[in-house]
Amino acid sequence: MTRNHLEEEEAIRNQAALEAEEQEAKHRRSLVPPNAGLDTSFQCDSLEEQKHIVLAYNNMFGGKPGYVEPVVNTDGSINLSFPQKGDAENFCVGQAEKGRRFIVIDAETKTVMAYSNGDGTLYHANGDAFKKGDSLKPSSIPRNGFELPEPRSRLGM
Repeated sequence: MTRNHLEEEEAIRNQAALEAEEQEAKHRRSLVPPNAGLDTSFQCDSLEEQKHIVLAYNNMFGGKPGYVEPVVNTDGSINLSFPQKGDAENFCVGQAEKGRRFIVIDAETKTVMAYSNGDGTLYHANGDAFKKGDSLKPSSIPRNGFELPEPRSRLGM
């Protein structure tokens, strides 16, 4: 056997292994549909906030069944697909508690679901504080008609 023949055989084996791995990954992804949770769009105040949100999402969900890589749109919004019911709520509360400023928009209706103004609390679109057990739901407030409020402590300044 020549060296070229051995290299060709190895390349064929490697290709077969890659194809088998890809089929297994496809099968794992099919077990949990990507939309089992919630599809959202996040609008952040700054590029820095945007990077924190994407990093936190990847750290929390990357590699898990149903994970969909975040998409950063030309308008600066970030499409995030949460794999399981409750994942979006847990993620949003956690990011709000870290003082992140963002608006959560329902991907289907393009209406505001919640926001965090940086004061450590997640709010429903109507301004009510998010409580344990609450769910993210589309509101009647369109994204284009919503301004992220300043934290209450800054309003009196």
